[in-house]
Amino acid sequence: MLSPRIARTAAAAALAIAGTLAGAQSSAAAVLPYTQEVQKGGYWCWAATAVSIQKYHGSQIDQDRFCHVARNIPANRSCPDEGLAWPNIVKGYNATGYSAKWTQSHLPFSTVKREIDADSPFVMGVTWTNGPSVNSQHTVVVYGYDDSYSTANPTVSYADPGPDSQRRTTVAWNDLGVRTPTSQFRWTDTIYDIRKSG
Repeated sequence: MLSPRIARTAAAAALAIAGTLAGAQSSAAAVLPYTQEVQKGGYWCWAATAVSIQKYHGSQIDQDRFCHVARNIPANRSCPDEGLAWPNIVKGYNATGYSAKWTQSHLPFSTVKREIDADSPFVMGVTWTNGPSVNSQHTVVVYGYDDSYSTANPTVSYADPGPDSQRRTTVAWNDLGVRTPTSQFRWTDTIYDIRKSG
């Protein structure tokens, strides 16, 4: 059952019903009312995405605290403006009351739908394939999908914490680099199934 916080268009819902009645694969669109914080530091995308997801679920936490916990740094010391390894990001979730899974891969679209339909925005890790930041990584948060127009090449909506980035973007599945690298980036890692513990 979909969470009441998920926004669905009437047209997409009608298509889903029609597809079910016809015995075909249902199509739908879902967008979560997710708000993305701007990252505090130049390399703090991982902290900004983590705290924004936790705030979406009702927790009160800031990027500094998550950074200290994830890095296991005393609160009286400053947190460095650096990237963080994926396992340590997951440890940060665990230490702040959340369970989370990490995979060194993109998710299949069926799992994207399942996560969003379960009211669970998740972290998409991308590796730049071009430009001055080639081979470096960045994290964004997937908060929506739409396959009501095309099940072969659906769209995914994500939020970017970068200070100079477009905050919300909708991109076609084939442009995420899930089949072949695009001219910009490739989806290489995912933190998903992010749930409050207990």
